[in-house]
Parts: sequence; structure tokens; C-alpha cells
Amino acid sequence: MSSHTSHRSEDQTEPLFHLVESGGLRALFIACVFLVVTTLFADRLATMYLDRVRLIHTWNLAIRYSDTAAGLFLVLQMVIVVVAFWVPRQSLRVATLKQLLRPNSIKPLLWGALAGVVVSVGAFPLLMLFDTHVQFVRLLLDNPLSFQTVFIIFLVGLLVPIATEVVFRGIIFDLLARRTNGLVALILSSLLFAYVWVIFDAGVALLLGLACSLLYRRFNSLVPGIICSGIVTVLATIILFLRLLFRA
Repeated sequence: MSSHTSHRSEDQTEPLFHLVESGGLRALFIACVFLVVTTLFADRLATMYLDRVRLIHTWNLAIRYSDTAAGLFLVLQMVIVVVAFWVPRQSLRVATLKQLLRPNSIKPLLWGALAGVVVSVGAFPLLMLFDTHVQFVRLLLDNPLSFQTVFIIFLVGLLVPIATEVVFRGIIFDLLARRTNGLVALILSSLLFAYVWVIFDAGVALLLGLACSLLYRRFNSLVPGIICSGIVTVLATIILFLRLLFRA
């Protein structure tokens, strides 16, 4: 009897834990609008700044660090959304977050890794077409053993995956799935993720968002999505790194 119950729990597709205990579509709508508006504003502001720079050295420096700055800004956006859901009524449950970040078995880890490889393979043509000028990859090529390299790897390979999974899967996808249905949540959260996620192009982001949402729905854990996102980022970086290396 106990083994049968345990087997059902492991294969459960309905979320057992909700990161946000209560929250309506209004709060979710505000969070989504905030992400869209701030992403658009930051992009326009960066474009305006680059258009007004007259010194070549300053312009080159701004371009080279643009992706790193965008990654930091993305993490800041995620932090603001988390704080917005936690501060007013403490609707965000810290204890549940710890559970969602703790794998129950090796199975979610393996599925997350497999999904990361599959998404990377599917994203390969997109990377070759649209991501030929990713600046943080060029920074890695220029200074492979520097503190700057360690920081960039930590930012895009770990910090960004954790922050985005907490917000896009733990909050946005989960609330949408409860207030609408799983298919609507899958599509809308993935499209929003594709717009906001700035590490690579929107096509790669859409594939990653769909994969991570399915993983969260299947395992009710943020861990496989974090692993999937990290692997996609690392493999895509390696692909573009090797392309730059052999072209140099």
C-alpha cells in the first residue's frame, strides 16, 4: 500500500506545492506588464545611449559589456517580482521555495539534463543564424582565466537560471495554470519568457521556456528547469565560443 502511494506521488503531474499561496490574475498581470515594460525601456535606453556615444573606445566598451549588463538587469527584474509577491501579504512561501529547490530523486535531474541537451540541439540552427555577436562569449574568449570570466559563467550559468525559474515557473506559470489551464499557462509564460530572457535570441528562449514549463509541470520542482536552463546556456556558449575561436 505504501509503495503504491509512493509511486503515485513520484508520478504526480498536479503541483503538490505552490510557491505563491494566493494570488489573482490582477497581481499576475501587473507582474507581467512590469517585465514587458522594463525590458522594453531598458532596451530603448541602451539603444539611445549607444546612439549618442561619440568616443569609439567608450562605444566598444559599452557593446562588449552589454550582454553582461543585460543579464544583471534580468536578475534584478526577477528579484523585484519576487519581492513584490512576498512583501505585501507574504503570499510567497519561503518554505515552499526550499522544497521546490530540493530534488526528491535523481530522476528530475536526469530529465532536466536530457531536456537541456535536446533544447540545445534544437536551438543549434538558431544560434548559428541569430547569435553570431553575443558579446559575453567574446569576453570569455579574450580573458578565459580572469575573474571576469568566472563572474560571467556564474551569472549566466547559475544565477540567471535560478532567478528565472523561480519567477517564470514557480510564480507565473503556476498561477496561470491555476487560474486558467495548463496549455494557456504553457504558451503565455513561454512567450513572456522568450521576450524577457536576453541571454540568447528569442527562438532559443521560447524552446527553453516550453521545456522548463513542461519539466515543472511534470516534477513540481524548479531543479530540472534550472539544470535544463544551465545546460542550454553552457552548451550554447561553448558552440559560439568554438565558432569565434576557429574564426579568429
